Amino acid sequence: VAGVADAVASRASWQGWVWYLQQIPSQAGWPLTLLGLAGAIMAAWRRIPGLGFWWLGFAVGYLFFSAIDLKEARHSVFLLPSVVFFAVLLVYTLVPPRLGHWAHAALAMLVLATVALTVWTRPVFYVQGYAQAAAEVARLAPRDSTVMFSGYRDGSFVFNMRAREGRRDLQVMRADKLLLGVAVRRELGVEQKGLTEVEIAEAINANGVHYVVMQPGFWTDLEAMQRFERVMVSDQFEVVARIATPANHKAHETELVIYRNKGAVAPRRQGADIELKIINRRISAD
Repeated sequence: VAGVADAVASRASWQGWVWYLQQIPSQAGWPLTLLGLAGAIMAAWRRIPGLGFWWLGFAVGYLFFSAIDLKEARHSVFLLPSVVFFAVLLVYTLVPPRLGHWAHAALAMLVLATVALTVWTRPVFYVQGYAQAAAEVARLAPRDSTVMFSGYRDGSFVFNMRAREGRRDLQVMRADKLLLGVAVRRELGVEQKGLTEVEIAEAINANGVHYVVMQPGFWTDLEAMQRFERVMVSDQFEVVARIATPANHKAHETELVIYRNKGAVAPRRQGADIELKIINRRISAD
């Protein structure tokens, strides 16, 4: 799947209705895309029966995702099975039966060669350290408290916290949710809430945060995040661990720092008030 390519393409424009078509070659590759297109044309021309599932799957999915103005390439993963199916259908239909065994062998060799080339030239990226940070916080944090996280890979940290079955009592709060209003991604709009350093420290205490896991330098071109980092180096907090985050690519971070809150931490609040910028709504959850 091709990166995190996204764009705002209105469903009221023709660009909004061809955006996902433009993403398929970068996701499936041009050879497979062209085979899939040719297979679909062949199936329609010959009126091959029994393909309603594949036609509807692609059409309904395409219309659904295209009707959403915020487009993300990863959404069209659900369209790719139909592309692959029609490509295979084309090959299956056109290869003569007498060449079947040779065709199967050639196809198997092509698949193996593609897998080997992909593994060699495009290894799976990784960043280590998040499981270790979650384990350390799970060991230190009091029961029924909140852990605050500030960093680029909040999903990695939250996943590793949730994977620790013995500490389901802990909640994770993102610092950017407290300090900023972000519409899906920062590139699509960000609002700084203007809390002072004193207000940030008080909000951390009020939300039952005993430990903070921070990626140094995260979004510090924003004044709100600069204030947050200044709070972390104040007398209210102390460093208890520094965890390296080695990676096999040029990652955003080099370490995670765990801070202990020495302030007057209140009991964790019951329920949550969640702001959903993407739909401009605020909901309350118990």
